[in-house]
Order: sequence, then C-alpha cells, then structure tokens
Amino acid sequence: MDFLITVLRQCGRMIRAGPWWAQILLLAFWAGTAVAQQAPAGAGEQQRSLSALRAALEADPRNPDILVRLGERYIKLGYFAEALDVATKLERIGTAEATLAARLIAARALVGLRRPDEALARLKGLKVTGEAAVQAALVEGDAQLLKGAYGKAYAAYARARQLAGDPREADLALARLALARGDLEGCRERIASYLEGPAPDPRALVLAAEIAKRAGRLEEALDDVNRALALAPEDVTARILRAGLLLALGRVEEAGADIAAIRDRLPDAPISDFLEALYLVRQGRIADAREHAEKAARLMPRYLPLVRLRAWLAFFEGRLEEAVALANQVIVADPNDIVAAELKAAALLRLGTVEPARRILERLDRSGRIDDRGRILLASAYMRSGRFDAAVRLYERAMARFQKLPELKTQYALAKFALGEVDTARKQLAELARNGADAFRAAVMLTLIERRLGRTDAAMAAAEQVERLAPRSAIGPNLKGLVALTAGDVKQARRHFEQALARDPDFLPARRNLARLLMRMGEDERARAEFTRILAVEPKDGIALVALAEIAEREGRWAEAERRLSAAIALAPREPRLRLRLIALKEKAGDLEGAFKSAVAADLLLPNRREIVMAVARLALATGRASMAEAAYRRLVAAEPDEPRHRLGLARALYARGDIEGARQILLQADKLFSEPTDPARRDLLMTLVEVEEEAGEEAAALGYARELVRLFPDTKGARFRLARLLARSGDHEAALTMARRAHEEDPDDPDAAILLADLLMDEPAGEAQDQARRLYDRLIARLADATKLAEMAAKLQSRDPKRAVRAAEKALRQAPDSAALRLLAAEANWALASRGDAAAAARAARLVEAIDAA
Repeated sequence: MDFLITVLRQCGRMIRAGPWWAQILLLAFWAGTAVAQQAPAGAGEQQRSLSALRAALEADPRNPDILVRLGERYIKLGYFAEALDVATKLERIGTAEATLAARLIAARALVGLRRPDEALARLKGLKVTGEAAVQAALVEGDAQLLKGAYGKAYAAYARARQLAGDPREADLALARLALARGDLEGCRERIASYLEGPAPDPRALVLAAEIAKRAGRLEEALDDVNRALALAPEDVTARILRAGLLLALGRVEEAGADIAAIRDRLPDAPISDFLEALYLVRQGRIADAREHAEKAARLMPRYLPLVRLRAWLAFFEGRLEEAVALANQVIVADPNDIVAAELKAAALLRLGTVEPARRILERLDRSGRIDDRGRILLASAYMRSGRFDAAVRLYERAMARFQKLPELKTQYALAKFALGEVDTARKQLAELARNGADAFRAAVMLTLIERRLGRTDAAMAAAEQVERLAPRSAIGPNLKGLVALTAGDVKQARRHFEQALARDPDFLPARRNLARLLMRMGEDERARAEFTRILAVEPKDGIALVALAEIAEREGRWAEAERRLSAAIALAPREPRLRLRLIALKEKAGDLEGAFKSAVAADLLLPNRREIVMAVARLALATGRASMAEAAYRRLVAAEPDEPRHRLGLARALYARGDIEGARQILLQADKLFSEPTDPARRDLLMTLVEVEEEAGEEAAALGYARELVRLFPDTKGARFRLARLLARSGDHEAALTMARRAHEEDPDDPDAAILLADLLMDEPAGEAQDQARRLYDRLIARLADATKLAEMAAKLQSRDPKRAVRAAEKALRQAPDSAALRLLAAEANWALASRGDAAAAARAARLVEAIDAA
C-alpha cells in the first residue's frame, strides 16, 4: 500500500487554518518527503497521469487499486475535494483494506481542506499497525498542528517515532513543531543529525534555512536553501522559500525566475499567486499585485504572510479601514508580529485616530521591540497629539542613524516649527527646498508654514519653488491657489485651481479646493457638479459628502442633506463634529425627535463629549423627556461644576419635572457662579428665575428678578412684558401700564403684550385709554388664530365689553368647534350681551345651550 507512505509535495497543503508557521513547515515536510521517496513529475506529466487514471476508472469503476492511486494523485495535485469523493467511493466497496485506505485518504484530504477536526474524526478509532499506524499518527499530528494544539501534535509525532523503524519522518515532524512553537534551539537539535555528511536531508536544510531566516540571517538561509535544491532540484518548497529570500534580499530578477518555475510546476496553486504578488510589488505594479494576492486569498485566507501583504497593499492604495482589519487578523494570530502592529498604527494615523496608533507604538517601545520605522511613526503620532518635545527626540535619534535620509530632516524641521522654533524651522526647510534630496516636499511644507504664518509673499515664493521643481505637477498651482485665497484674492485663487486641474484633471485636492471656493462665491450649482465629480472618482470622499450636504441644507432639501451627512458619518463614525452637524441639521429641519435620537446614538458611541451631552440634554428637554434631560445635565454639572450654564439647564429640567423648589435652589447656585452680572448667559438665568419664582408663588422675588433683567438686559424679548404683568399683579397700575406700553411698542405683534396693555387700558377712566383698548381688542380678535388666547380674552371681556367677548368666544369656537367648554363660554358671553338688551344674543345663547345638552 504505497499510497500510505507517499506524502504530499503539492503546495496546496498550505491552504488551511491554524498558525502560519505550521502551514509553511507542513508544506516543507510533505514536499521533502515526496522528493525523498521519488522524483516528482512535472505538472504536465502529473496531469497526463491523472487523465489516464480517470480513464482507467471509467473502465473499471470499483477497482480499489485505481481508486487508491487516483486519490493519491488528487492529493498530490491539491484537489482535496476530489480526493474526498474518491475516499467515499472506496468506502462503498466495503472491504477492510478499502475502508482503511478510504479513511486515511479522507483524513489527508480534510487536512488539505483546512478541516482538521473532521480529519481527526476520520482517524478516531482507526485500528492499524505497522507503517499504516506511523502514517496515521503523522497525519494526526499534522491536524493538531493546524489547530495550534501543540501538545497533542507532539504526542502524535512522538507515537509515530516510537512505532517507526526509521525515526527520520517523525524527527523532522517534531522539528517543524518546535519551530512553530518558536523553539529554535529545539528545532536545531532535532535536525542536527540529518544535516551531517555529504548528503544531508534536504528537508532538514529547509528547516535550517527557516531558523536562519527567523534570526534575520537571510544570506545564510539562502545558502541552506541552495544546498537543499542542489540535492533535490525538484523540491518545490525549497524553491518557494528561495524565491521569498531573494525578494527580501532585493534580488528581484533571480526571484522572478524562481517564481516563473514555481508557476510552471504549480499553475493553480495559491502559493504561486502569493509569490507573484510579492514579485509585482517589487516591480511597482501594485494593481496587478493586488489581483494575485486576492486570488491567493480565496484559497488560503489565513496564511499570515499573505494577510500581511494584503494589509500593506490596502494601506498603499488608501483602503485604510481594510488595512487595519487585515493587520488585526495577523496580530490576533501572532501578537508579536511587529510589522503588522506598525502597519496598523500607520493606517490609524492616516485615518486620523491618533491615540490608538500612539498606544500601539508605545507598547512596542516599552517592550523594546520597536524598530526605527516604528520610532518614526511614533514621532509622527506625537506630532499629531501635540507632544512635540518627544517627537523631536525621536527624530533626532532616527537622524543619527539615518544621516542621509532627507525625509527625516523635513519631518524634524516640522517638529521644530511645532515646538515654536519658527525661524529655525523656516531656515531648515528653505535650505532643504533649495538643495536637499527632499527639496520638493520641503518646499511644499515651507509653503504651508508661511501661509499659516500669514506671510503670503514668502508662501507664494515657496509655491513658485514647488512649481519649478515639478513644472508639470498640479501641486504647485494648487498651493498657489491656497496662498492667493489666504491673501484674499479669490479670482486669482480660482485661476490657480483651474490651472492645476488643466494639468491633472484627476488631482482631487485642487478639485476640492475649487469646489469649496465656488461654494464661498455662491456658485452652488457649479460647486455641486465639482463635488459630484469627486464622488464619482472617490465615493468615500468625506469632504465632498459634507459639502453636498451643506448645499442641500441651504436649499432646504433636508432628506438629501441628511443622507449625505449620514454617508460621511459612516466613513468616520467617531468624528464628533459630523455627528453634531447631523443633530443640528435635524433640529433646523424641525425633526426634534430625530435630532434627539441622533444625539443619543452619538453619546453612546462617544460618551462624555461635552457638546454631545449638551445636545442630548437640550433635545431631551425639547422633546418632553425631562428625566433624561436632568440626567444629562447632572453629568455636565459633575464634569464642569463651575459652569453656570449647566446648572441653568438642570434647573429647567427640574422645573419641567415639576420640582419647583429644586429648580429654584439650582438657579440660585448658578447665579453665584457668574463673575460678571452682565454675562450674556445670565440673561437666560434671570428669565428662568422669573418664571420659577412666579410658579412658586414668590411674586415679590419674581418682580425683583424681572426688574434686574430689564435693567441689565433691556433688549431681552419679552422681559418688559413679564415685568409689566408682575407690576400689575402687585397693584402698581401706573408702572405696569408704562411698562406694558414699552413692551407693546417693542413688539407690536406679541399678542400677550397687546392683551395685557388692553386690559390695563380698560382699567383707566372712560375716554381715550379705553378707546385704545377696544382698538387693540378688535385687532387681536381679527388676527389671533389661537383658540386658547381668544377664550382667555372672551372671559375677561364678558363683564367689561360683552359684544367683543361674544366675537372672541365665537371665533375661538370656530377654531375648535367640538369643544363643549368653548360652546359654554360663547353661551355665557351671549347671555352677558343679552342682559344689555340684545335679543339676538339671547337666541344665540339658547341655541348654544341646546347644542351642549344634545351633546
């Protein structure tokens, strides 16, 4: 039963879940064993052999020998699903030998299909002896290794060694296990005896190469692989390892030749696509590299070097969220992977999430595992978070090591600028812009710095230098447009942006700048077209989405504005400014309920952000959720106990809940926190105090606060009306009338002020004052559409002016024709008029009473 001894050399064995070192080492073992057993045929010959076996099986479909050989061939070629089908057919034959062969083939195929649990289930209870028992133990160890169950893998391999006459296969399996566990010394001890002599085992040489590679000794690793290939030229695993080492050493053309040979041998294997992707990256063909990487990922999605490569490609192409997600996959599988951690940090920095990036890099730094690339990233994170001293120190360390790296000098100058050493930074950047290898970037940075400092002439000179260094680039005119905009020359800025787009229509920064300028100039239609064009190229452009939302908001197209803003939020869900903008948009559209829900959602995602909590509190109060408003305002008071505005909000929430005394006490506390009595926020506090004191029945206190409100803030709308009303209640008729006249003059359309003035005028002696009152009543009855106010007026006028009381009551009844209370009020007004001899009024009153009785 040779199929039990022959093991896989086909690289499809890498396609499975589990630790990636286990995957690559299993590949090395299976490939090496195949080389040791027999020289492998070429891909074409293997396909011809496969075709011949299929033809033989068609002629004799129940021949176990043919099925066994076909299953073995399928596994060698990586056709694991087909091998599993063959195992099923073998099992149906029913003989003991066929059943044994079926279970072993199935177990090997299931390992190839990344289903180690099912493979172990097939092996469970299998009673075999001799060489078959050895092979079953080795396959069991392979399955456990894929699962990361190193202890169980060790037990299986040890059992295989005990059963085997020749311990070589088990020793090499144990060496692979040691390497997978990071035990380099243990691996080295296991393979030592197989490296001796004139003809060492090529699989041991491959393992030695892996050890050297892990230690960073790439040249030594390459020597070991070359020795393995000299002994076994057809060893595809050694060829794969050699290609990777050559790429790492920058010997791209040699690597390309190896990769072509691997592709010829393994045309459909995912490892071929993986290596091709690495090769294409080295050639700068990023799009082609991504295509091959994604093709490989369909079959080996958890192979960590491939996941890491895909993360790098996503980062390079600006797909930053995807880069973070892929880097996370690597980190979860291997928490010590420095490259993945630094790549994730770099992507997070690009996304603007500085703090998480900084924490990742600081953990690497504290553990002593950070490299120079990581230190430069950490310096950038410190720059972004305002820790400029720390950034400068890291840049200085990096510059000491990489003295000829011009990019570092530019970054160092920027850090100096951030520290406030403006002249030093400007001089360094100017020197680099004139003479440095990084002159272009230095000139760009100098332009931006001079513009920020308001030195528009110097900024324009630096922008001219950018254009001289890259005369065909759109960057120069785009920068000149920004400088012109800072100088207030809108027309010149527009010309520069249009010049940039004439050079490169796809240069999005210039198109964004032009579109924003058009918005500023009021050309919303043209701006909309430009932003729409940007979205056609980059659907996830947050600036364009927000700008289109603003244009839609200006035009009152609330649904479109909300849709655009929501799309921008989906791109940056933790950006508080976008969420606050959406809340404000819904408020402006009159959707207070929607605004409240958006505020709560923002608060859940970004807890304890002051502006968001304030929005929750304000909108909870506006939508009648006084308890939620109180809770939110208490959070604000706890966070900022000296801020009187938060206490004012809390008082309003308590007042809305009916806790008048609690609201009053909080307002008094808040009033003590104002350092200036004329603080604008104190206006609202005094208004609320007047209302609360009135409600509490403390009219003297309310009158005092109303006087202070009018004295300190005479332009406050409604303040004089409140004071006039309180004066009237206090019995100071003259002062109340004077104040009511002022209130009505300030706002003739305020019905409350007009009603109060009319009522006070009616209390004057007969004559001009009462005539003025009647004119006010007539005007109010004609204009008012509020049934409640009309009813209040009718009730007051019944005894004084029943005719106008009837008109007010009947108009109120027309506003609410089903109201029994208004019907009764109208009847009473008519009876009052009838008592003065109006027979028609008596008839109307009778009809109204009948209607009430009927109802």
